[in-house]
Amino acid sequence: MKNILVVCADKDLRKDLSKALASALKCLYVDIDEFLDYELLNNQNISLKEANDELHKLEQKAILRASELKDCVMTISHDLFVSNDNFKLINTKKVFIFLSKAYFVARFSKDDKHKLEQELTLFDGITKLISTNCDLVIEKGAKSIDELCKEIIEHLKQSKAS
Repeated sequence: MKNILVVCADKDLRKDLSKALASALKCLYVDIDEFLDYELLNNQNISLKEANDELHKLEQKAILRASELKDCVMTISHDLFVSNDNFKLINTKKVFIFLSKAYFVARFSKDDKHKLEQELTLFDGITKLISTNCDLVIEKGAKSIDELCKEIIEHLKQSKAS
């Protein structure tokens, strides 16, 4: 089995879906964003001047290390996916869970209107970029976690048969 990378703007949905999918497939679950946070916390030798370049290197390192694992479901934020050219990950099926703008807005904190405005400005461009660089795009709609898992597993079966 190839690794599976789940990309989604909604952190909770992405994590819950990836954990359920990993459980259904009896494989490892890795949250690349959390893995990266761990790497950053343990690397305190970064100056502000070097921070951007160093962050990019750490992101790439974390993603590559996670992608070297076998039979795992990985999850990553759409921002991290796009910012590091992760379209080229090998041995990895990339799955994008597409959210409607209404779903996205409803899940966003009402206290963070500025961040929501920024995200909505980028929403269409990022969605198009991710959609064209993933193996499977699923619209969340009213689907449950179980329904999304079944759809992904069915796609994996079909792609393995062909």
